[in-house]
Amino acid sequence: MPKQKKNKLLYTPIRKDSYGYIYDHVIIKFDYDVFYDDNNNSTITNGRITEIDKLCLYKSISGRNSIKSIKDYCLDRFINKKFNKDVVSFVTKSGYYGDEGNYEVAISFSEELNCLIDRLNNIDENETKLIEESLILEYGYILPELCGRSWIFRDNILLKEIHPAAGMRHVDYNIVNQYKNQYIKENYNLTCLCLHQRLIDGYHRYSAANQLMLKSINAIDVDY
Repeated sequence: MPKQKKNKLLYTPIRKDSYGYIYDHVIIKFDYDVFYDDNNNSTITNGRITEIDKLCLYKSISGRNSIKSIKDYCLDRFINKKFNKDVVSFVTKSGYYGDEGNYEVAISFSEELNCLIDRLNNIDENETKLIEESLILEYGYILPELCGRSWIFRDNILLKEIHPAAGMRHVDYNIVNQYKNQYIKENYNLTCLCLHQRLIDGYHRYSAANQLMLKSINAIDVDY
């Protein structure tokens, strides 16, 4: 009897041990003030999270820093929307010489992320539903003309052929600069979501591509 071929996992779940979920591979920076008593024992005050590298988490799960599929896009959007200072908190632990600083990620976020990863690893998962959930996560609603659509990932759409419409007036150029830096330093590709090449999601990524004077960009569009 021939051996049954196993499906290779495309995405790696967040590991868990007896202490909780492990994010050692993710860059999370924090800062705090320290008060020392007469015995040189430390007490930490004003602990705060200062930086969360979202792309680092995406890379650790997908194994790449680029977006190559619809599922990649949905994972990237989930992390960018949810992996923030609301789910990462500064914590202190008592050490031999006083307090020690660290961070923890909310269990609810870790479980929700792993649930999404299970769905992404399921070859039968409905990509239409994933796109719709990503849009609702981003905007709180979905336009009727986007419901029930079939989508396709397209490489190298000419930037001049994408029409950004009115959403550009809401662009935050601090976010645009973050995307530009990710593109330059990490070769992060600036994938957008379109409806017949009309920009639906990705105004900051589109703006970054324009400022970088890129000729083309990857896009998810409706399947004609």
